[in-house]
Amino acid sequence: MQPFGLSQRRALLADAPVLTIMALGLALFYIDGLPLPLRLAGLALFAGLAALQPAGGLISVVLTAPLYLIPTAVDMFGRAWLFPLHEVALLLTTAAVAGRWTIQVARHRHAVDFQLHLRRVYAMGGRYAPHVLLALAGIIGVVIAVPEGRSAALREFRWLIAEPLLFYGLGRVVGVSRLLLGSALAVSGAYVALIGVLQYGELDLAPLLGEKQAFSENIIDVDGVRRVTSVYGHPNNLGLFLERVWPLAAVIAIGVRRGDVVGDVVAHTNRRSDVACNVATLLLFTCCALLALAGVGVSFSRGAWLASVIAATVVGAGWFLFRSQDRQVMRWSALALAGVVIAVVAGLALTLRGGPGGGSTDARLLLWRESLAYLQQHPFGLGLDQFYYFHNPEFGRSLIDPSLLGTSEAYAAHPHNLILDAWINTGPIGVIAFGWLMLRFFRNAIGALRERRDLLALGALAAMSAALVHGLVDRFYFVPDLAITFWVLIALADT
Repeated sequence: MQPFGLSQRRALLADAPVLTIMALGLALFYIDGLPLPLRLAGLALFAGLAALQPAGGLISVVLTAPLYLIPTAVDMFGRAWLFPLHEVALLLTTAAVAGRWTIQVARHRHAVDFQLHLRRVYAMGGRYAPHVLLALAGIIGVVIAVPEGRSAALREFRWLIAEPLLFYGLGRVVGVSRLLLGSALAVSGAYVALIGVLQYGELDLAPLLGEKQAFSENIIDVDGVRRVTSVYGHPNNLGLFLERVWPLAAVIAIGVRRGDVVGDVVAHTNRRSDVACNVATLLLFTCCALLALAGVGVSFSRGAWLASVIAATVVGAGWFLFRSQDRQVMRWSALALAGVVIAVVAGLALTLRGGPGGGSTDARLLLWRESLAYLQQHPFGLGLDQFYYFHNPEFGRSLIDPSLLGTSEAYAAHPHNLILDAWINTGPIGVIAFGWLMLRFFRNAIGALRERRDLLALGALAAMSAALVHGLVDRFYFVPDLAITFWVLIALADT
């Protein structure tokens, strides 16, 4: 497998000061208690640096996406406006990139061949066809939304379709380092997990970040166990995010470690600084992986536990298959190890959270049956974020099972299955778009593993496999942090 070269590790650390200053600017804007001029100055600082280094702005989107439920409030024009930090970072970065492009065109307007650019866009039509399909499905999802749910559909189109596609497109234009993208996701998972682990230890730091736009407590007791939410509204959301993070942190740590073992093509001009660089990056990403795994643990999400087993199996199988001398022996050893781990984790899940029929299993089955009934009536879907406006009996469209009345499931906002969720939100066109993107992702990731033993592709493959497995019984895409993470994984597998 390809280790990460010393030049890559040095570049990673070299970007840290600029990213730190950008984070400081965002933090000034994020803190509600500061004077508005100071907050706007922080925003201006971020925007200025984003113009100089757009990649840093996109990395900031990844770092702040988990905070979408804790937006910052700005008092203007007689009311408080709520701004999710990742959205602010993305829009400012977009404005910075557009401004740079406009200046370049103005300076070299006679040298710009617009016909050449149009031909390039036409040639890329096949490459970005599924992206266009997803955008089209999102627009249809707004058009068919019920009147009382139209504003919710517009918000979800912005958060889950337009902005994630914009994020991905800017990443392609700017040329963000794949290692930098994976590292940002690992760091974001680490701080989210740390907040969750501290909550489990009865130290809740989440209120210090701001007011969470959720109705649940940060620490809840379910099935006799203490579950934590970190920055989210439910422990399952914590597990859904972190199960996709720790595989990337783990493979980056493996890549750094292997770089120490096999050497580097870059000349070692300063051996002491090289060792310090290796140790710093190795410790950082090892801690990120361990924290994220701990966060999965304290979420007590059975789906996240089992998904993490799948991710570990993918990482372990990839490592063993490419590293072993006697591949046949190692294959069987890896298979046996995976079987033991799956059995242990499944046993813990059933012991700590009840049997296979316990928990929310029965409710999920009823939600699936109800969702299929809606799709029989509305084969083109219900629209973006419209499940709640059909499922909740208050709106007069519900086919809810009577046994769910009077329970929290009466207010469910999604059907807890990735295919049903995609169809209900974006219709058959959206299902085709997601399927197309998934097929291309696995083709690219497996190809990168075969051709150049790419560790980042292995981490993305493990993370996406975990997401798909857990998505069979829960969320897969339709929340802001998972949507941004999805496109980060797609970018990591791009050729």
